[in-house]
Amino acid sequence: MTDQLTPTPQYVQAPVETKGSNGLAVAGFVLAILGALTSFIPLVNIFGDFLAVLGLIFGIIGLVKSRAKGAGKGLSIAAIILAVVAFAISISVNIAAAAVVSAIPTTPEALASAGASIAAAVPAPAEAPAPADAASSCSVVKEALLTGTPAEINAAMLALVADKGADQTAREYADYYTNRDKNQKDLQKMDATLIQTACI
Repeated sequence: MTDQLTPTPQYVQAPVETKGSNGLAVAGFVLAILGALTSFIPLVNIFGDFLAVLGLIFGIIGLVKSRAKGAGKGLSIAAIILAVVAFAISISVNIAAAAVVSAIPTTPEALASAGASIAAAVPAPAEAPAPADAASSCSVVKEALLTGTPAEINAAMLALVADKGADQTAREYADYYTNRDKNQKDLQKMDATLIQTACI
């Protein structure tokens, strides 16, 4: 039996389909992402809405062209979805921002009532203890300067400062004694002399 040579099979290469690129789908996707990222920021999201509109338009055109080119269908669909989501977020953020702004008082009456409620919430500063006889705060200071301890002198000076009916000059020097000249003995001595002169 003779061997018959079998001819080698001929391979025919099938034509390779090359997919074209879809620039509109890519552009729509990028613009829709930018619109979605800026949709969370009030006022800035107005510009983001403009980008989202462009992304939506390019996404729709890219989806239509993807049938002919065979590319960009997924990007086009993603661009359309992102653009719609960006609009929804932007509207929600702007409604919330408008509600916050409208809650801020603008009329004088509303500002006054807001100020009154704040003032009621803040505790009043503690006033210096006044002597039993407020009219004699000068005599209390004179007595404290003669026989009192430094703490008693300081308390008497604070009481004199708080006494609205006392001599204005004496009150000013009592304030200097307890505040400005606190750690300066010479100046405090001069303040005490001036207070005794003013307190008649």
